[in-house]
Amino acid sequence: MATNLLTQYVSNGTGGTPRQIHLADGHRIAIAAVPESPYRIDEVYLFPGLEAPTDGTWGECATLELLDISGDTGDSKGALYFDVPLTDVLTLIEAHGGEHDDQNDIDGVILTKTPRFDQYMTRGGDPLVLRFADGQLIRLTTRPGSPDGIDQVHLAPGLEEPDGDGWLHEDPIDLRLQFGTSEPAEVGRLYCDVPAADVRALIEAHGGEHPDQTTR
Repeated sequence: MATNLLTQYVSNGTGGTPRQIHLADGHRIAIAAVPESPYRIDEVYLFPGLEAPTDGTWGECATLELLDISGDTGDSKGALYFDVPLTDVLTLIEAHGGEHDDQNDIDGVILTKTPRFDQYMTRGGDPLVLRFADGQLIRLTTRPGSPDGIDQVHLAPGLEEPDGDGWLHEDPIDLRLQFGTSEPAEVGRLYCDVPAADVRALIEAHGGEHPDQTTR
């Protein structure tokens, strides 16, 4: 069964953008891959209607909201997996008849605007600096499954103070300890225990994540 598109994406990478693959039975997946990791797929999106694999090697699943290209978010949900073995993705594609012969209609849906944020919320780890589409920056620090939301959200100078109850716990004292001042114009703002939904909304309000996450 043909898996030509998957092979191409794995060999050349997807340039940091998830790329869709239309399966022979009409289902769709999308993958984000880098050529430096030829035996594992960084991110695999299963579109609504595609049954998630039960094999434990797929790891943890994060809920994914798909954004229609028209801007209508609707209620569609898919499934997002990280660091999936290439052999498992091949098995999934083959179980659905291989890749569809016609791949011309695969660009009708835009995936999540927050892929790195979604991945970080699943894995946690070292602090993450995110660059928005409009150039603004935030720095996140959290643990996987943190019960109170994201432990710390540091907004870079120039980023306006967000609205909403999720941003009530500002911590200027910690900023002063780190930088010697807590003036927002100089060091930004620091918030604690911010719900993930509020941070995601902030990222999307600034156009989503920038495709180039290089920070200077």
